[in-house]
Amino acid sequence: MRSTSRLRGVALTILCITAAGCSKNSEDRRKVDPNLPAVVNLGPPILPSDTAKKPVPVPGWAIYDSLQFVAINNYAFMGAFLARGDARQLVTMYHPDADLVMPNAQKHGREAIAKALIEQAKSQSLTEFNRRSRIIHASWKDSTVTDSGVYEIHASRDGKTRTVESGKYITTWHVHAPPTEWTILKDEFKPSVTGKP
Repeated sequence: MRSTSRLRGVALTILCITAAGCSKNSEDRRKVDPNLPAVVNLGPPILPSDTAKKPVPVPGWAIYDSLQFVAINNYAFMGAFLARGDARQLVTMYHPDADLVMPNAQKHGREAIAKALIEQAKSQSLTEFNRRSRIIHASWKDSTVTDSGVYEIHASRDGKTRTVESGKYITTWHVHAPPTEWTILKDEFKPSVTGKP
């Protein structure tokens, strides 16, 4: 029994010495031959959530300014379409179920609205239709933006430009996905000054 345990102890000692020698030899060989594969410690994995940026809250004034910017751009396009008498492009600015409210007329549906506005623009020899946004409010529950401000309609006859009408407006936009991001649900005009060119 003792001889067996001695043999085991001797064998274990030889294995430990051989393993140490092998590991030392492999390190030495790696220094001499750079093409030998190296053992690289990668460390713990990095998850996307570890490097993701935290969401930055957008201040209220920035949202207000961006909404006003979009509204003003859309009004500029609408004014150009009216001055050119371009009913086809004007139709795209309104929602299919849109309403137009004016003192002398009320129209429903974008085709009827575009036709009425173009006819009025032609009868008044309209050259400019300007809106200045003053108050804008977004309701994300129903995806609408309500904008109000003042407007001026300019006409030109015999080379003279005059203000035909000015007043207040309230416009409700429906906000949806591109390519047409905003369309008008309701356009209401309340004139305060009218005149003939």
